[in-house]
Amino acid sequence: WVWSVYESAWVRPEDASIADATVEVSVTIARDGRVIDKRITKRSGDPAVDASVQRALDRITTVSRPFPEGAKDNQRSYIIPFNMKTNRGAA
Repeated sequence: WVWSVYESAWVRPEDASIADATVEVSVTIARDGRVIDKRITKRSGDPAVDASVQRALDRITTVSRPFPEGAKDNQRSYIIPFNMKTNRGAA
């Protein structure tokens, strides 16, 4: 679910210079669905792709769902890859 929220928010840049550029991010979600931390952990080397992923991170403040009933953790962290080639055309 978390990946799909970020995937939907990502607008791939038309001017990417690296066709298979990959950016890796870390996001931490609170029990109530709020985003409490987000950051790029691995840049692609393509400034247009990196900036587009940062814009997606900045757009999302909640994943709109709390943790499932019975979940014991107060927060969860996720590593999400954004890849121009793998995800092209998906959404």
